[in-house]
Amino acid sequence: MVSLRLGDSRADLRGIALAQADAFDRFFDRWFPRVFRHAELRLGEGGAAQEVCRAVLAAACHAAADVASERSVARWMLSRTESEIRKAVARSRADQEA
Repeated sequence: MVSLRLGDSRADLRGIALAQADAFDRFFDRWFPRVFRHAELRLGEGGAAQEVCRAVLAAACHAAADVASERSVARWMLSRTESEIRKAVARSRADQEA
């Protein structure tokens, strides 16, 4: 099993807050596959899972300093992923009703 290396995630988020490109690359490489798999399992194949990933990673980068101070980066990421999945489901339902 792959470790989440939460300490590394916090350090990467601090680096992102300081505009360090290598920190973003490491954070992206660590979290994109996890967020994508989770979203794809919930939403099915297609662009919706990618949109969720984009929104979650953008939110993490935008709030990098705040997220880095969270007790659990993984919990924050999961919570944000679930929130974005709910939004994607709501958009899909609205599109189907239109």
